[in-house]
Amino acid sequence: MKKLARWMLLLAFTVLVATGVNGQSNPNETALFDVTDPIDVGGTILQPGTYRIKVVPLSTNRNLLRVTSEDESKLYVSVIAVPHAPKAAQTSPEDMFVYFPSTTPGAPRALRTWFAANLVNGGHDIVYPQRRAMELSASVKEPVVSYANETKETEYKTVPLTTVNPEPKPYAVAEKAPEKLPEPAATVAENTPPAELPRTASRTPLFAVLGVLSLAAALSLRLIAKRLA
Repeated sequence: MKKLARWMLLLAFTVLVATGVNGQSNPNETALFDVTDPIDVGGTILQPGTYRIKVVPLSTNRNLLRVTSEDESKLYVSVIAVPHAPKAAQTSPEDMFVYFPSTTPGAPRALRTWFAANLVNGGHDIVYPQRRAMELSASVKEPVVSYANETKETEYKTVPLTTVNPEPKPYAVAEKAPEKLPEPAATVAENTPPAELPRTASRTPLFAVLGVLSLAAALSLRLIAKRLA
């Protein structure tokens, strides 16, 4: 019985430690920062003021990045962040924030990466909703990591992440084949008799001529017969 109790205590301690590791942020990955001009963080515009940024681990390939008020009493935005390769130690607070190039004068800068002070494990690339990621990618001509629009925070741990490219392939529209004109119908020559020409004269004069010739022949024969008599 005592052995079972020890196992139960060990199991409870393991669960408690695992919960603490996965649910609490690293104290080295939180900082206060001042905003002097509006900035875009994951599609949310932060107005000038003082904010606290903090990373809450989600899984091995992504984290939850929260931006709150200075005392953490108000949450402004929660976004997905993916690991970024380490870089040299920061020399000023400004080096902790890396923005996308601004192509529109006066428009808020969009946060690309946040580095915790003196953190050798690297930074955190901000993941943007697909609609905003497409706008950024087309503007800065760089790939931007995105997730589906209208994704809830409870789905951040499992939602698929995709890369939006600056020059997507256009949709290929099938060209319509030119209309083929119908071939002319083949004509077959028919052996039809020639049309009879219309009769333009009567046969009566012909009979009259034959009658005259017959009468003349008869008279001639009669005269010959008289001479021979």
